[in-house]
Amino acid sequence: PGLAVLVMVVGYMFSFGISWGFGAWLYISEIMPLRVRGKAVGLCTGVNWGPANVISAFITPAMIAGPMGPGGALLFFGALSTLVVPMALLGLPETKGKTLEEIVPMFRFATLADFRRFVAGNLRSGKGMAHGAGKATGAA
Repeated sequence: PGLAVLVMVVGYMFSFGISWGFGAWLYISEIMPLRVRGKAVGLCTGVNWGPANVISAFITPAMIAGPMGPGGALLFFGALSTLVVPMALLGLPETKGKTLEEIVPMFRFATLADFRRFVAGNLRSGKGMAHGAGKATGAA
């Protein structure tokens, strides 16, 4: 059992390291407009690290010592991690090969209807709001 846990932890670290581990930092700096990039990346870093440190310092030890035990804590965080998949599919449009001027309009939504179009554009083509904008300009 100890070897199986070790293999799973190493597998997780590897898959996280080649995907979301650096991807989140790259994506954050890539989508921010130049006028707010420094402050926005700083805010995103604080939001990312703040809760992570609180959870790892206080909540995880309590979960491991509680009735869940270590296995339950791992299953809990594994299940929680699966929530990232729909969030990534629905809220992160593809930015590969795009300039900042092409990326910024992809995230312009002010109403719930705009956000629905943003999600639909991500699901259809990975282009966020740019998907709907292209159709609207073509029809006008």
